[in-house]
Amino acid sequence: MLLGGFESFLWSHKMPMKLRFSETKDELLSLSCHFVLALPFTVAHTPAMKDTPTKLEFPKQSGVTIRTVGNRTNGEAYGQAWLVTLPGRLTGNGRERKQFKTLQAAKDFASQSVAGVRAVGGKFIDLEHTDRDATLRLLDAIKERGGGGEAQDVVDDVIAALKGIGASTLRLNQCVTFALPRLAPSAGVVSVLEAAESLKQSKTGQISATYLRTLGVQLDRIVGKLGELPVSHLDAVKINEFIAGLKTRDRKTRKGKIIPGQPASPKFRKHILGAMRQLVRHAVSRGWLAKGIVDFEVVDTPRQGKGGAIQIFTTEELEALLKHADADLIPFLAIGAFAGLRSAEIERLDWRHVDLAQGHIEITAQNAKTASRRLAPVPENLKAWLTPIHRKTGRVFAVSTSGGNLTERLQKLARKAGLTGWKKNGLRHSFISCRVANVQNVSQTALECGNSPQIIFSSYRSVVTAAEALKYFAISPDPAAANVTPLPAAVA
Repeated sequence: MLLGGFESFLWSHKMPMKLRFSETKDELLSLSCHFVLALPFTVAHTPAMKDTPTKLEFPKQSGVTIRTVGNRTNGEAYGQAWLVTLPGRLTGNGRERKQFKTLQAAKDFASQSVAGVRAVGGKFIDLEHTDRDATLRLLDAIKERGGGGEAQDVVDDVIAALKGIGASTLRLNQCVTFALPRLAPSAGVVSVLEAAESLKQSKTGQISATYLRTLGVQLDRIVGKLGELPVSHLDAVKINEFIAGLKTRDRKTRKGKIIPGQPASPKFRKHILGAMRQLVRHAVSRGWLAKGIVDFEVVDTPRQGKGGAIQIFTTEELEALLKHADADLIPFLAIGAFAGLRSAEIERLDWRHVDLAQGHIEITAQNAKTASRRLAPVPENLKAWLTPIHRKTGRVFAVSTSGGNLTERLQKLARKAGLTGWKKNGLRHSFISCRVANVQNVSQTALECGNSPQIIFSSYRSVVTAAEALKYFAISPDPAAANVTPLPAAVA
């Protein structure tokens, strides 16, 4: 084998014939030395050149070629590199070449270039290499995104979005961050109407029937204006516009004339805003609205003006009302006037919570407006009104305080008693005013009435005198009156 290699060596170096076939010892020794020196190079490099191709097309059928080239500096070879050639039909503007140290790097560049051109066209080749990298990162992100669709369609969407932003300082990711939770909430898109119905169902059995009915009325006002809007689209701006634009309902006269509604009172708008808060909390808890989208810190809270003085019944007016009232109204009037309970609290009151022996009425947390238990005092004159009709259990007042039936009856009663009209919340206002004047203790009165000392001090103090208060709490039933149940006769 070595002899055959030696002979090939002589022919490859074009040695003169006389040397090639010389048999002199010195000449053969010299040629052998040259052969031995060349032998390691031949043995070391032959396998490598055999295993690695010196030129290939990659990716296949792309027209992109990769081949080895020798590196030289100052005329001396120092290794090899891999040259990638992009054909003119790919670039659209002549061939482009780029060298790489390794075959893998050359293959990566070739495959990325082909993918880039296929995705965005020949203009990809015109990009600077840093821009190419950015474009390829975008293409990778499109692949990771999934969801179907061609890469070109996604790129077109990105371009359209950037054009829409225009010269604004907004970044595209800021727009996505803002829009995504509104357009695609985690639990899907539902309307304000659907969210309101879900809220009412969730409250059924958790709150009183009266409060549920009131909440339903308030939600109906919200749905009437915003019902078709996706609840995920709610924000402080829309809520402010809705609350500010609230009006009373149109009213129809007996003659059929329509009287347009007037701007709603601050108190009514505040109640509707409270229902809106519940609706937003419910939507967030169900995943229909991302937390933080509706910032109630920037929602305007309706403020009531100072308004006029509170309206109270004088001693004479209250005596006339009690005198002309139907028997079933007596508990409502007496408890409201002499214990200060709210209308809704009287409706929910049961006789087992009226303790005449201990001299107090228990308003349970479930029945109280403030959801806090309290004890209201039972003065002697109220005991006189309630003793003849007291029962161990059962509803104290059977007439519903909701709707217009009670209001209509009270208006008729006021006119029958010689008043111009019924004074709204007049019974409670009268009690608080007279109670403060009687005990001269704002904090005690606030505790008994389930109110704040600030409200008591600002609205009720000095409304009546102590002498007027004594007369007020001296109003007692007339045993001869037709609407008063007489006391049972004492057992001997």
